[in-house]
Amino acid sequence: MISAKVAFAPIHDGRYELTPFPSCLKAVSAYLGRKTDYHTLLGASGAAFRMVWHKQRWEGGNVDIMRMAPDPLEPACRALDAAGMAGEFLMRRTATHGLLPEAARRAFLAPYETDDDAEIKARIVRSVDAGIPVIAFGDVGPPEACVVSGYDDGGDTLIGWSMFQEHLDPAHDLTGATADELNPPSGMEPDGTFRRDDWARRTLGIVALEQRPPADLDPVYRRALAWIPTILKGAQVYDSHTGRAAYDAYLAHLGDEAEFAADDLPTLAIRKMVHYDAMTMIAERSSGAQFVRDIAARDAFTACRA
Repeated sequence: MISAKVAFAPIHDGRYELTPFPSCLKAVSAYLGRKTDYHTLLGASGAAFRMVWHKQRWEGGNVDIMRMAPDPLEPACRALDAAGMAGEFLMRRTATHGLLPEAARRAFLAPYETDDDAEIKARIVRSVDAGIPVIAFGDVGPPEACVVSGYDDGGDTLIGWSMFQEHLDPAHDLTGATADELNPPSGMEPDGTFRRDDWARRTLGIVALEQRPPADLDPVYRRALAWIPTILKGAQVYDSHTGRAAYDAYLAHLGDEAEFAADDLPTLAIRKMVHYDAMTMIAERSSGAQFVRDIAARDAFTACRA
């Protein structure tokens, strides 16, 4: 069994990591012997600069990096490039339906979609047997990234690490969600990894990873510098506000007393969660600042120091 632990707590280098995909990618890279900074992956993905707010509702998926760009997979692909990794995506068609905008699915996800659970299972088993963890979406908690580092029962049970696995106790949930909706682990291994024995109905998709030579960061930085203004200045991605428009919508909702009925605790709990997600996106600017400082320190980017 291989291990690549992730958590919201600062368990690695003393810094909090708040966005699951780059955190999982960093953990897998470290396991494979390649040090990659979280802020580099977050910055290269563009997620350090994102702000998303759904146009119609308090949306728990605002924070998901699949919602920040027209191509749901582009932020992940940019992070993979910065990590010196190739990624083979397999996305479950029935799982993505209704979770992501239909226009995004049709335009970008169709080449990667499958409902063949045997194909997904075989790909996970092959990768883990080769000593490379898989990044999966939605095995534990919300449909965000987690690390699948092992399996049992021929692949019918997956084993790994999720940033959410310690935060899904129904007894402490105030949103009114059922235990099934919270999606806690099926069980736990002695080393703290989760077990997921009914993954086929929960997994949104997987990314099977392949190591490539270490990335030349200068091209990665150039592509990021060209994309960051689009993220900051864009006003809309499908059914969501982005950039400044997302900030405006977020603040407008926070300032509307009618949104916060004092006698409706489940709704208030959901509002708080979505608010915390917005604050998470804002907090990630600190990693974005470090990313830009790293760029400015390189000889190829002396103009950035002005």
